[in-house]
Amino acid sequence: MSTRLDRLFLLLDTGSTSLIRKSAAEQLGDVVRLHPFEISNLLSKIHSYLRSSSWETRVAAGQAVDAIAKNVPQWEPRGAPKSESSMASFVGTGTVLFSQFDVKRVLECGASLLASEGDQYDIAQPLVDMDDKEQLLQQRQLLNKRLGLDIAGSLGIDSSNLFNDDDLRMTVNSALPNTNNNSQPVVELLRSAVSWG
Repeated sequence: MSTRLDRLFLLLDTGSTSLIRKSAAEQLGDVVRLHPFEISNLLSKIHSYLRSSSWETRVAAGQAVDAIAKNVPQWEPRGAPKSESSMASFVGTGTVLFSQFDVKRVLECGASLLASEGDQYDIAQPLVDMDDKEQLLQQRQLLNKRLGLDIAGSLGIDSSNLFNDDDLRMTVNSALPNTNNNSQPVVELLRSAVSWG
């Protein structure tokens, strides 16, 4: 035997007229008013009707959500009652008033609000004892680790072949515009087109 709630959902889906479907939607809203803690169960069940292939069912499901939203009780958080004396003590302890703000004091005593203090740029081992090639190799390994290229070795990829110094070097020819034999300035192309016509 089905419950009243099951019959309301059945009417929401297969009601013969839009008036019957709307009435079922409003009654679902009344269920929330009587049992406010069942709202999540009702909304999860209505969610499937919102995705129905029938247009009338989707409209009725939307009306049900509207009826439920209208019957949800007003949320009133419980806490300390507001009074003038509590607000006065709050202003004194937590907020800064513009009339009391002192820029000089903030600059002298305030903490730095930078995202980093720059420690990540410090090198763990001193490079003083190494020659230039060893320093370059250590810096490259550190850079590969920070970029995640050190994982390539564990995947069976030779990271030394990914890129090398020549890939990063800018040559004189690559800095200049393309000087193919086929390219001509636009002015010369226009002049030759005018002379042909």
